[in-house]
This record gives sequence, structure tokens and C-alpha cells, in this order.
Amino acid sequence: MSMLDSSVVNVAAADIAHGTGEPVSAVQWIISGYLLALGLGLCMTPYLTKCVGLRRLYAASLLAFTLASAACAASNDLTQLIWFRAVQGLSGAPLAPLAMPW
Repeated sequence: MSMLDSSVVNVAAADIAHGTGEPVSAVQWIISGYLLALGLGLCMTPYLTKCVGLRRLYAASLLAFTLASAACAASNDLTQLIWFRAVQGLSGAPLAPLAMPW
């Protein structure tokens, strides 16, 4: 879901801009914030796996990603949505590499 989530907002960006009354340039930060946080989270994944273990990191990331998704749905304005999407990207980053079979 985290990998699908990186592209699903691209389709809805124009509708989000129209619905919030914000310019598309501001709405693009929803996408950019997610991808920047995703990249940071991917870089941190090996270190965090060694610190807390694979299963614990996966479970914590899945829980945080789910909570961040709910927070995105409940956000009141564009600023909150941008921040929650960044949290979503950061917490969802370890999910794909940790789910791959060894």
C-alpha cells in the first residue's frame, strides 16, 4: 500500500487543489513531502532494522502508516495534510523492503 500511495495522490492533485481552493503549486507539496520523507525513511531502514529488529520495525511501521493514513483523512487543511503525508511517507518507507523475502 505504501508504494501505491506514492502515486495515487498524483491523480487526485487537481481535485484536491479545486476542493481546498489552494493553488496546485501548494498541493504539490503533498506529493513532494511524501516522497522526500519516503526517501529518508528508506535510508534509515537498515539502521533501524539492526537497532529494533525486523519484525518490530515492520509492525511499528505498519501501525504508524495506518495511523498516519487516518490522520490524512481527518486533516482539516492543506498544511495538516502535507505534514501527515510526510509522516505517512516516513513510516511507510520500511514496509516494502522489509516485506521482501530473503
